[in-house]
Amino acid sequence: MGELIQELQNSESGMWAGWLEGQGQRIVNFPKSIITSVSFYLHKHGSPTGIVYARVRAVSDNSILGTLGSIDIITLTTEWQWITFDSTSVEVPYKQEIRATIEFSGGSVGNSLRHGWYSLDVCDGALSSSSDLITWVDVEPASDDTIKLYWTVPYYRLNVKGVNLPYEDLDKTKELHIILKNLSPTTKYKGVDGAVKVKIDYEPAA
Repeated sequence: MGELIQELQNSESGMWAGWLEGQGQRIVNFPKSIITSVSFYLHKHGSPTGIVYARVRAVSDNSILGTLGSIDIITLTTEWQWITFDSTSVEVPYKQEIRATIEFSGGSVGNSLRHGWYSLDVCDGALSSSSDLITWVDVEPASDDTIKLYWTVPYYRLNVKGVNLPYEDLDKTKELHIILKNLSPTTKYKGVDGAVKVKIDYEPAA
């Protein structure tokens, strides 16, 4: 399980249609993973209407990797609160730079979504960003979202069949000791070339 937890908040941004419609945390070198949950520190100002979305975007082309969840802004209060989005998991298919975003395209200047962030950089390799959903800009040279992000790193089962091992179980443990080795300096993830070697240590039969 991986996590990014940043609970400090001393600044806020107003979000409404035609102004800021996206806010989020840009994270470099994010691993191939499954993002399971994100929480943002939010409240509403006035009486906005519309749907709030929590999404994951690829920084390279701003494409949406997936939507973690959504809420009707009517359900928010005017007090700060953590809002969690975890109705759908989002796959990050390979190591890359991503944004975990909160997005809202409703409301107006007096009826907006308020999003919390911190005006100092306290998270290595991450910065708060704002956007009209087309162009993203870092909020300040050093700042971070008020955010809780959780993910899991997938593991794969390797099945080796058709191997004849004439071994003798000298230590009576009924165990084989197997090592999985990466034969190249390239990290192995979906779509990358390179060999993976399986080494099996055993006691040969007499």
